[in-house]
Amino acid sequence: MLNFLNRKAVTKMMIMIIVAVIIIASIAGSLYYFLYYLPAKQLAPKDKIVIGIAQSLSGPLAVQVMMWHQCYKWIIDDYNAKGGLYVPEYGKKLPITYVEYDDESDINKMLTLTERLITIDKVDLIFAPASTGFCYAAFSLYEKYHYPVIALTYGSQAGAEKMRRGELKYCFQTLASPDEVGEAVLGLLNYIKDKYGPLGNIGIIHHTDQHGIEHAAAIYGQLSLAGFNIAVYESYPFMTTEFKPLISKLKEANVEALILCGYEGPYFLRDAMAENYNPKFLLLGPSGVETPGMAFGALGFTLEQLKGVMLYIGPSVSYTENDFLRQWAEEHKERCRPVFHNDYGYPFPPSATFYAALQCLFEAVQKVGLNREKIAEALRTGSFDTILGKMHLRAGYSPQSEIGGGIIEQWQNRYIMDVIWPSKAASADVIYPKPPWPSS
Repeated sequence: MLNFLNRKAVTKMMIMIIVAVIIIASIAGSLYYFLYYLPAKQLAPKDKIVIGIAQSLSGPLAVQVMMWHQCYKWIIDDYNAKGGLYVPEYGKKLPITYVEYDDESDINKMLTLTERLITIDKVDLIFAPASTGFCYAAFSLYEKYHYPVIALTYGSQAGAEKMRRGELKYCFQTLASPDEVGEAVLGLLNYIKDKYGPLGNIGIIHHTDQHGIEHAAAIYGQLSLAGFNIAVYESYPFMTTEFKPLISKLKEANVEALILCGYEGPYFLRDAMAENYNPKFLLLGPSGVETPGMAFGALGFTLEQLKGVMLYIGPSVSYTENDFLRQWAEEHKERCRPVFHNDYGYPFPPSATFYAALQCLFEAVQKVGLNREKIAEALRTGSFDTILGKMHLRAGYSPQSEIGGGIIEQWQNRYIMDVIWPSKAASADVIYPKPPWPSS
């Protein structure tokens, strides 16, 4: 009798467990269906995708926007020309619109406007502002509101380390990090030393903004550990226009290889020519000198004056790599004509990389939809078809693509900079020493 009762109790318990499992499975199945198979007709109506940006349309940083942020509107135009961006949860393409605010080169105003785009305008996606400092400041908002963003004009070691540690989960970069730049500079200087002999005294000067401080420190660390003689390591005010006193110090220290980490390259070149200071090795930070339409148009330099001048602004591609990139460069020139009003609108070194990185963002949407958590995960883990072939965004590092990878470029004999380092991405060998300034 006791055995019978025990068997009966066990049977009742088994029935209860089975019923519970069926209920849990039903709930889980319903949730799965609701989350992943909800018919489009039950979604909130949507007739467009809205992308927002707060950037410097006026003030000192407006030049950066004019030079490097044109691809924001170009890529929207290109996708809209094909019907828009496909959104899988709606099963169709939606046109893209653009909400833009001017932060007037004021970082606090940029933050206020960015939060407005998120909380009031409720944009679907966001583009990053101009410059390292502005992007780094905005990252906190992207993290707070979970907006995946690809920063174009940004390179920070502090930010890169946070990305690598997983503290910045929604922020991605396209330019090389300072440690990547430092490694490239060391590699190029070792190559020159082995081929041409000792370089003499080295000078590193930088502006007092985040970009300059971090890049100079990374380069200094690499070169000093390798035994290079750094005779001058000095800062100058952010966006200064006066370099003659600093050039006097460089001359006194007999600096033959100069590295300038900052955005003030055009002013340095003007004063260096005026003072007849012509280092054998001259490497500048991104400053407009790398942008043909700016360098030969608004800034008024000639190719003869710039020959031998180098810049770090990668990852870059050679626009003679293949027929497609040659054609893309010609189209770039035509698209820049309304911007620069001249015939020099060929791509700056990482222009194609910028465009391809934005393609990654758009292709992620076409793959996973407008859920921003899923977009961020797709960007962290996936690779995407772009104009540079397959591209993969790497947390805290420059992206990897089938074409490209240059970090140091040089003005040589044409109106597009040649990639000179790393050697595997080079379109030309380095010109060393830099030719003398042409006589006026």
